[in-house]
Amino acid sequence: MNFRDHVKEMMKDPEFVEEYKALEPEYEILEQLLSARAEKNMTQRELADITGIPQGHISRIENAPGVFLAGARYREDLSQRALAEITGIPQRHISEMENGKRPVGKANARKLAEALNVDYRMFL
Repeated sequence: MNFRDHVKEMMKDPEFVEEYKALEPEYEILEQLLSARAEKNMTQRELADITGIPQGHISRIENAPGVFLAGARYREDLSQRALAEITGIPQRHISEMENGKRPVGKANARKLAEALNVDYRMFL
């Protein structure tokens, strides 16, 4: 069962639906933050320098590039192995990036962004 199918199944549970909907405002704020940063062509470091908010805090607010990577991969209904085949990035490295154990880096960000139909800066 992939992530989308799992969510579809969970949406049959009224308690899950209630909790899921309760989080929508948070996800909306996150989406606006990510979109605004990408629109301005800014990295987290640049945003930190301008706002005075530590880059680590911005990363946590944005849920970290690894979580964004996993979410984008699920949205495209790709396994880590399939994404590895498309991008040429070893599956082990993708797993490590998703778990915050390996930085994505600019070269990999560009490969991942192309495969996942997102802006590469979202991984930086």
